[in-house]
Amino acid sequence: MSVVLKEWSKFSVTRKDGSVLKLRTVQIHLDSIVMDNVLQCYLQYFMVEETNYIAARIPESEEAMEEVAEFVRNRSVLTDDEPHVVVCCFDNGDDENIEVLGASIMALVRKDNPPPQLQLKSKESLKLMEIMGSLMEIYDEMKVFNLDPCFSDRGLVVCPEYRGLGIAQELLKVRRLMCKEYGIPINGAWMTSYGTQKAAERDGWETVCELKYEDLEKKAYMTKKDGSVLNLRTVELPLDASVMETVLQCYLQYFVLEENTFIAAKVPESEEAMEEITDFVLNSAGEEKPQVIVCCYDNGDDENIEVLGTSIMTLVRKSEPPPKLIFKSKEMQKLMEIVDGLSQIYDEVKVFDLDPCFSDRGLVVCPEYRGLGIAQELLKVRRLICKEYGIPINGAWMTSYGTQKAAERDGWETVCELKYEDLEKNEEAMQELRAAFDYGMDPSSQQKIEFSICCLDTGDDQIHDVIGGSILIYKTKADAEKEEKHVFNAAALNKVSQMAEDLAEIYDDMRAFNLDRYFICRGVFVCPEYRGLGIAQELLRIRRLICKEYGIPITGAWMTSPGTQKAAERDGWETVCELKFSDLEKKFNVTYEKFPPTNKFMIARVEI
Repeated sequence: MSVVLKEWSKFSVTRKDGSVLKLRTVQIHLDSIVMDNVLQCYLQYFMVEETNYIAARIPESEEAMEEVAEFVRNRSVLTDDEPHVVVCCFDNGDDENIEVLGASIMALVRKDNPPPQLQLKSKESLKLMEIMGSLMEIYDEMKVFNLDPCFSDRGLVVCPEYRGLGIAQELLKVRRLMCKEYGIPINGAWMTSYGTQKAAERDGWETVCELKYEDLEKKAYMTKKDGSVLNLRTVELPLDASVMETVLQCYLQYFVLEENTFIAAKVPESEEAMEEITDFVLNSAGEEKPQVIVCCYDNGDDENIEVLGTSIMTLVRKSEPPPKLIFKSKEMQKLMEIVDGLSQIYDEVKVFDLDPCFSDRGLVVCPEYRGLGIAQELLKVRRLICKEYGIPINGAWMTSYGTQKAAERDGWETVCELKYEDLEKNEEAMQELRAAFDYGMDPSSQQKIEFSICCLDTGDDQIHDVIGGSILIYKTKADAEKEEKHVFNAAALNKVSQMAEDLAEIYDDMRAFNLDRYFICRGVFVCPEYRGLGIAQELLRIRRLICKEYGIPITGAWMTSPGTQKAAERDGWETVCELKFSDLEKKFNVTYEKFPPTNKFMIARVEI
């Protein structure tokens, strides 16, 4: 027998790796084998992550988990109508072997239905019903809009590996289609997760009632979960403490698996990367050992500490730059790339000229203790630690909604804010840039690149740390005439490419000096901690030596940074064209955030 009751929609989504998934939403029978997969998804993700279930401590009780599963599955528990279960799955024509990527569950409720007599025994399930009842007293769309019948929400969930693809939004759209088929003009639900709230907003849902979680906590039904009072404390741990193993286990099990940056780098998917994480946490500050704070029970027992949450920071000093950690896994390399990229966007050390400074390594609270203010307390302790060290500012990129709210409650200020979709676009552009660079380095590409680097002279002929570099591409006039314009997928790269072309139209050393052979500049850079030592000037001097070897009498480049301009002047380069950045902003319709007074095309003459 086919498991599909009704097909509601078909749609396609594109994953971050560029692959396209063809999906559909279908309604299923309760007696189908797919329902077992739906319940497994519901138990594994929705019940464990949903705020009200966590507040009622459902995930901590096997009895409660079984009762709630029955509550969802059994038609007699809900109403005379069985639950309406819609799943999102692959659109592969197979109605027998459906892989559940996400699910939406609703129950049809009628005014003349008697209230269900739920036979619940566990205190956790009873607490959940109390919470649900209280929320219905605050706002109930059936009463507000006089609906009969009405669809009552029983949960919406998307498997973690398929989140961010618009599946939740599609399932919400199907809810409206179902209501239309039943002649129900309104569909509503308490949206407790940030992801579902955003999906609903994108699908055009309206917010008709909004409550702060701190206000809900003041109500009896959410205070300290089951009403009990927990006496807690925060303590600093030495790294050799036996409890440090528990801290790392908590960090790996919850922070690494849930934190957006780690997920984006696919660290949780790699055993090798997960093993390398410990080195990142414990040794990323060199001789300075991490400051590890844990929240635990205040029971006087310093030997058997149960870790409820932890905060990890490392002390960084300008005079002692942290060692460059070498990771083997591509996932950890990607993580470091993302972390470095965020530091380039905003770094409190530079902005506030801090020395020393505490660098964030993560803050995590075990799921069963979330919502009690532990994260806020750990953030408060961070400020106390900074005060003890005489550090006036402490900052961190806050990637989770819970930590952001905890920081706001503790009085932290937002000084830089980025949309995840903008970061994803930036990542797409960076991937294309790397691909273009790899193409240039490939002998089959016919491009000749002169890549000069500056590194520490350790005497062993091995390159350990690149501290600066210069990239030149060798061209001939014939190459320029037949070269086709490269088109990128990322709009940002196409914009940069067009700006480079426009600058070349304004001034081009090949045309100005009628060069048959020439070098195109692709950048000169020096790592921040080594700037001001003359490295850029040395790299520019090397460019002239390379030109001399090729018999090219002129080398030039648009110098956009004050540091490179000064280095070129010290090395004897001449300014042959100068443009104001304010004029360039008008020409390119862009905004330059940090720039010197002018953009200079500078040349160096080479004796042949």
